[in-house]
Amino acid sequence: MTDRLYYEDSYLTEFDAQVLEVQGNRVRLDRSAFYPTSGGQPFDTGYLGGARVTDVESVAGEVWHTVEGTLREGEHVHGRIDWPRRFDHMQQHAGEHMIANAVYRFFDGFTIGLHIGAEVSTIDVELPDGRMRLSPEDIARVEDDVNAHIQQNLPIRCYFPQDVDALPLRKRGNVKEHVRVVDIGGYELVPCGGTHPARTGDIGLVKIVDARPSRGKMRLAFLCGSRAVRDYRRRYAITEELALGLSTSVDRLPELVRQMGEHLKEAEYALKQANAQRLLAAADAFPAEEAKGYRIVAASVDGDMEALRSLAARLLERTDYALLESSSGNLLFARAQRAPGRMDQLLRQVGKGGGKPDFAQGAAGESGAAQRAAQVLKEELAASAS
Repeated sequence: MTDRLYYEDSYLTEFDAQVLEVQGNRVRLDRSAFYPTSGGQPFDTGYLGGARVTDVESVAGEVWHTVEGTLREGEHVHGRIDWPRRFDHMQQHAGEHMIANAVYRFFDGFTIGLHIGAEVSTIDVELPDGRMRLSPEDIARVEDDVNAHIQQNLPIRCYFPQDVDALPLRKRGNVKEHVRVVDIGGYELVPCGGTHPARTGDIGLVKIVDARPSRGKMRLAFLCGSRAVRDYRRRYAITEELALGLSTSVDRLPELVRQMGEHLKEAEYALKQANAQRLLAAADAFPAEEAKGYRIVAASVDGDMEALRSLAARLLERTDYALLESSSGNLLFARAQRAPGRMDQLLRQVGKGGGKPDFAQGAAGESGAAQRAAQVLKEELAASAS
């Protein structure tokens, strides 16, 4: 089995090893400091000699490295780990343990799974009584607890205990033999094969950025270390730019944005009402075509479905058919009670939707649907009269 050097020293960035086996672009070494994808933590990247390592897997106890380059069996190589990537994963993984511990202590939440993504990391939490949410105050409580433990710069120890069953583990893993345990400050003990910092201070900072229901559980998204700092820098720049552009302070931004939203809704409503009134005022000017004693108005107008309904009602006061199409692709076909034909079937010939024989609405597949429907209707009326 491959001697996994990261078990003893997660800060080890360079090492020497011998190539034991080569399968295409996959290489097995006698020893390796490269972490393979496992437990939600992504693989390390770096170099073996001049060959770039692009993937690392654990198969039956052996560590296989996918490389861009050529290595030979028996060759001695010098390995170099991409340290910024490794350290980032160490920060995220240790921070996850501390978040999971706080959620367990405060809310009896049981963590299921970890995913360290390229930008954000997540855990799924099973809360008692089927709950899938925590309040903002609860989230703040978790953050405060985790960051307080980080500031204490507690030791983080990873080891293989002789009697794992005797330890007060937060949860038990599936591995029964040769179990590796992570001990964070003596208060968080859990089986884990990942890489972690030597002390909590190296995590730097933890920020929970999202908490929402997901597949019957609560999904927490978080950032640790440099990721949290970069996120703060980005958000700081955005809020400062917004405050400057709106000539206000950052503290007043939420209230100002709320007021602007209300004013926008009022303006949109006023514009909607004005457009509807304009359409109704112009209703008498819409030309009507004669077909076998019936009057048909087919028109393309600006307005939403509500405006189309009001316009159709006004038109049916003087016509038999109102075939309306909006600039956004909405369709509304209506007829007077005395007029024949099925508006629902007519609409489906030129678009998608449904309704009743005297009223149907939906969406046009392409522009000009109202005019095409008028032509179909005239042909149907002519056929029924012959």
